Amino acid sequence: MCERGWTPFGPQAGLKFPSHSGDKRKDVVDAQSKTQRREKNIVMARIEASVVVDRPVEDVWKFISDLSNNGPKWNPGVLEVKQTSAGPLGVGTTLRRSGSTRPYLATSRVTEYEPGRKITLEVTSPQTIRGTIESLGLENIEGKTKLNSVWELKINGFYRLIGPFQVGNVRKFNEARISNVKHILESEARS
Repeated sequence: MCERGWTPFGPQAGLKFPSHSGDKRKDVVDAQSKTQRREKNIVMARIEASVVVDRPVEDVWKFISDLSNNGPKWNPGVLEVKQTSAGPLGVGTTLRRSGSTRPYLATSRVTEYEPGRKITLEVTSPQTIRGTIESLGLENIEGKTKLNSVWELKINGFYRLIGPFQVGNVRKFNEARISNVKHILESEARS
């Protein structure tokens, strides 16, 4: 027969359960420490690349900001980009991308949008890269455009084990996509 309040589980057995103490301050601290533990398990890397495109900022912006029509043209491995929210492209717009090199589906939300200057997307799914930020910025350089691409890569969960190996792949992908923008737009200008 067990004493009242004793179970084979709980502190006596060395197990910890979420606080149900009624002390909201302790519950908040427990939630914060769980978030901190989760954040320690995220592989993060900042990946930057830039290229100068021999086209005016307006032309480059028009091309890169038309994600549904042009995204698959300059993003290697992207089969389709579809806007999933109503209205024009801007902060809060949601997008869905599917891949062609290996099947995948990713969703993103626009977090920054400055026409002619910058667009930033945050990955909302899949969970393995949730929170990854990708940003494209434009600068006018004497009638040409400097295109800056920055990824703040976050790899979550079990996939963090292979995260360090993925950084090189993302770096190559990032460089390839801005090189594709340069090649496509400069080729169009010559024809």
